[in-house]
Amino acid sequence: MVLSDLCMPISSGFGSVLAIGILVALSTLSASAAAGDVDATFNAYVARTANWTPTAGVRTSEVQPDGKVLIGGMFRVAGGLYRTGIARLNVDGTVDPTFTPPEITGLVDVAVTAIGLLPSGKILIAGDFQNVDGLNMRGIARLNADGTSDVAYNTALQQKIYIFNGNVNDIEVLADSRFLLAGSFYAWPDTHDDGHAIRLPDHR
Repeated sequence: MVLSDLCMPISSGFGSVLAIGILVALSTLSASAAAGDVDATFNAYVARTANWTPTAGVRTSEVQPDGKVLIGGMFRVAGGLYRTGIARLNVDGTVDPTFTPPEITGLVDVAVTAIGLLPSGKILIAGDFQNVDGLNMRGIARLNADGTSDVAYNTALQQKIYIFNGNVNDIEVLADSRFLLAGSFYAWPDTHDDGHAIRLPDHR
């Protein structure tokens, strides 16, 4: 396993850390156990891909205010449910069936590499993909709080920017609901440099 992300689940206070790794492992390091021990109450097997690749599995995570955890990466199944690149976990690690994300597709392997949580509860996703529920979205899209595609927003966004030749590695949401994208990528029409950060306007 390659460790790719750490986050602090809100519902468990500061007693545990969620460790996100490439391939299939998700676990919490619980304060109730010896330091560094894996929390056996947290569902550890949540994602897999149809074909193994060195970058398959969970790549990023974001903890919601209610303690549920959004995970993104290169996978097609999470906890027995069909999920392409993004899923939501309950506080015990089981997959939340009420979160129903769209079909995310691309040319080859689809990966969600960054997640941003807006104050409204809506969710920004970025990564290596080209379509969200059939809508041409090159590398960035927004989901509603229940996981469904924000169609009106995405229809407008696809006319303004698309990401290509690389990945967004991080989304930072600002206090005014604008957000920063950082990574190694090309973006059109805002810039043609790669390995940079760009700021997009108000997207509440």
